[in-house]
Amino acid sequence: MLITKVLQWVPRTQTSTAGKKQLLRVIDVHRNRLLQNTFDCRYTALSYVWGQRSILEANLANIGLLAKPEGLSDGAKTTPIAQTIRDVIELTRNIGEKYLRVDSLCIVQDDPKDKHSQISAMDQVYDNAVLTIIAAGGDHADSGLAGVRPSSRIEKQITVRVTPEIELILPLQAHGFRLDTST
Repeated sequence: MLITKVLQWVPRTQTSTAGKKQLLRVIDVHRNRLLQNTFDCRYTALSYVWGQRSILEANLANIGLLAKPEGLSDGAKTTPIAQTIRDVIELTRNIGEKYLRVDSLCIVQDDPKDKHSQISAMDQVYDNAVLTIIAAGGDHADSGLAGVRPSSRIEKQITVRVTPEIELILPLQAHGFRLDTST
């Protein structure tokens, strides 16, 4: 159900980004590695709650490893990839996209120059993504993305249509609401 809904939202063609040749680091979700690309490639983006847990991040010491085929798996042997990121990698694969942008892995966290140039381009990162996935339902990056794994979705929700193209979904239990099913 989730995949079917997402496929309805994702455009099959991408708006031209001609002239946007700034480098963009993305995850190749099929080869499980980081690579450099430009803003004119198709990619999904993730916005999520990082929290205080220790998760795999790109840094000067591991960026070479993460860029090798299966580099994310190798990097995760010492520090785990956050569940939310793993879920979104799976979702990106399932909707037929190849690349994913995730800040913790696509920005070298201990390189001030890389961090500055990438953060300065965040408006372009989200503007050029074919789909931005916002995982705001948890307190940390290991909370996961509801609906990707079995039993990971809260069934009782409020859905509000904001515009013809945008729907907001609020899990009732997450905010102290309880659904009255007595009637």
